[in-house]
Amino acid sequence: MAQSVQRLDELVVSARDLNPGSLRDRDVSDALLEGIRRNGLSVLGGVDRATALQRRIHFCRAVLGSHWPDVSDAVLLASLEEWLTPFLVGVRRRADLGRVDLSQLLRSRLDPQQQRSLDRLAPSSLSLPGRPADGGSRVGRKIPIDYEPERPMLAVKLQELFGLRDLPRLADGAVRLVVQLLSPAGRPIAITDDLERFWTGAYQQVRSELRGRYPKHAWPEDPLAATPSPPIRPRPPR
Repeated sequence: MAQSVQRLDELVVSARDLNPGSLRDRDVSDALLEGIRRNGLSVLGGVDRATALQRRIHFCRAVLGSHWPDVSDAVLLASLEEWLTPFLVGVRRRADLGRVDLSQLLRSRLDPQQQRSLDRLAPSSLSLPGRPADGGSRVGRKIPIDYEPERPMLAVKLQELFGLRDLPRLADGAVRLVVQLLSPAGRPIAITDDLERFWTGAYQQVRSELRGRYPKHAWPEDPLAATPSPPIRPRPPR
């Protein structure tokens, strides 16, 4: 909506509606920026992808230094004119903001070197080892890495990690990835950043406690020599 309003202090003397199409682009973008400040960045598109990207960039900034940009909501909202205004060309109403992909704009805040190295330093997911496919290669699932905790964490069912001795390190080896090991039912049973130590230690107690409860799942005595087992899908209801 657009109005022309005359005021005397807080008293509205007159007000008349204007055709929004007649407004200058600068007036429209100023109003949109004010609306975003009031309502938050969630009015933009790609918010879920942007949140995951924010956390990865925040991790790099915390571990590797302040040359990585601060992309917190507070900083972004305080500097909307700097980074968002150029992308509001042609945007005239709130519904149009859904076409503005926040995740792409956040990535544009990185310099070219940071854009190239982000997936190596803070990958969005980890490809698990899998059973050998017909061609001989091993195919496993991609599990998203959660960067919201104090340390990045991977939640995965225990059987999918058989044969894996160690987890990759992040930020060029500076940070060990934490894994939350899950039971076949998806319940947490252990948390570790030293997978080999778990296999040679606490695993035997976990095995003795759970193999009777989940007899259809693999519980080898030597998990390091075993082949990863994909999750068993429940049978569809008849």
